[in-house]
Amino acid sequence: MNILGIDPGNARMGFGVVRKEGSRLVFVEAGIIGISSGSQAEKITAIGDELEKLIERVKPGRIGLERLFFARNVTTAMNVAEARGVAMRTAMKWIGDPGLIFEFTPQEIKKGMTNWGGAGKKEVARMVATLLGVPKMNIVDDATDALAIAICTANKRIF
Repeated sequence: MNILGIDPGNARMGFGVVRKEGSRLVFVEAGIIGISSGSQAEKITAIGDELEKLIERVKPGRIGLERLFFARNVTTAMNVAEARGVAMRTAMKWIGDPGLIFEFTPQEIKKGMTNWGGAGKKEVARMVATLLGVPKMNIVDDATDALAIAICTANKRIF
């Protein structure tokens, strides 16, 4: 089963896909959905369109998203929240079952990856590479974060 992790953003949205094969996780792909400049309406429309294409291609059985925790800039936070809303709607449209969509705060992701909620990006990236058995991942932070979300989603028990 493929599992999609999404790191919402307004200028770019990170995504990471892992496949669960028994108890093993396998790296499938990771990257960013780059959003061109334009109005907020144009940006969130582009996010939805590109995310739909990605979901159609990778056919995830579960989807995880980062929960917006806090922001210093209220305007940025609102824009990211709108992008996250589009991602959530797109995920729900594909999955159809809210029990297969998971949300994690940044601290939950860090703790799930390193056993410490205050871990830095480098520690999380190191654990992502270790858990997926890839020596060094030359991808942007947003994609690494999305892979961490996918790993947390894969490890989430469904009752």
